[in-house]
Amino acid sequence: MCCQKYLTAYNKYQEIFNFTKMNMIMDNTQYYEITTQSFEKIGVSVYFPKNMPNQRVAILEHGLAGYRDEPMIQIPAKALLEKGYTVVCFDARYALGESDGPLEKACFTRFIEDLKTVIGWVKRQEFYNGFLILGGHSLGAGSCLHYAIRHPKEVSGLILISIVYNGQFLLESYQKNCADFLAEWQQKKLLYKERKDHPEKHGYISYDHMKDALSYHLEKEAYKVQCPTLIVFGDTDISSTETINYTLYETLGDIHKKIIQIPSCGHNYKTKENQIALYEAVHDFLNREIK
Repeated sequence: MCCQKYLTAYNKYQEIFNFTKMNMIMDNTQYYEITTQSFEKIGVSVYFPKNMPNQRVAILEHGLAGYRDEPMIQIPAKALLEKGYTVVCFDARYALGESDGPLEKACFTRFIEDLKTVIGWVKRQEFYNGFLILGGHSLGAGSCLHYAIRHPKEVSGLILISIVYNGQFLLESYQKNCADFLAEWQQKKLLYKERKDHPEKHGYISYDHMKDALSYHLEKEAYKVQCPTLIVFGDTDISSTETINYTLYETLGDIHKKIIQIPSCGHNYKTKENQIALYEAVHDFLNREIK
């Protein structure tokens, strides 16, 4: 029985893995470039379901120093595609994807700006009919929450993965869990990052990102959210801790909401077990909560 359960999980993981590796060459994917008001490019992939679409759209945004092909984005995209959604994944500016701008300029405020830009573009497309799910990882999840707070009637569902939504909470967690790392970052001002799969994509995260994040306290307005909301986080995540996630969960108010803690999981869902758990959390949420 245990062997069969493991085999089923492994096969499901193989399907997810193959999807994340092959999505860029799928016949039902289209790539676009959006030009911002500052004449910078945002790269966007739109995944259209193979079967008859249900005319619903989901937009997914990655986290700091991330990119749209990460498992934390592509796994929810797979679950949404299987439900007939048209899924929009984009590379935020100042990250490690295909959009413009150096990583050093990345911050919460600019992540929020890029999500607004992409939502505005989606609203002008023929495939959009008014039903919109927002989802993201880390700062991307925080940006989705920010938009749902300010535009509650526009958002039909939220998928918040390892969310960062309050700079003070983030700083206090770093002070408690990685004080030496934080002190070094504060001293040097810059933190080097690169993509393992594309080492040519690299840059430095400025400590100014932390200063910008300190101006956000989204839990104070989370009661304004009106849509079903899924919160997923890992039990070893020091950027999006159990306390941080449950604080948000409690302040969301009287809505359909679900919170799931994934065991032996950090911020970036690196193992096949982490990724299967994330897929199942999103899949179950779509089946149960989104009508």
